[in-house]
Amino acid sequence: MAFLEDHHQSIILIKANTLPRARLYQMMISSIWPAIERQYEVYGKQESNWVHFRKGENYVGFLVLKNFK
Repeated sequence: MAFLEDHHQSIILIKANTLPRARLYQMMISSIWPAIERQYEVYGKQESNWVHFRKGENYVGFLVLKNFK
């Protein structure tokens, strides 16, 4: 979050090299979701599609960017 505060136009790509690691990243994002959902846009990768992150869904990668709304 600190990085995106200083680099507003950046996009953070989080890619796991294993499915258990992807699950760990997903659990970490879910645990802080109430604190970040209004400030950041988070997308999860399912197969070859990027979709808005939703708790309880499974993803293999993540994109995080500053929300300018």
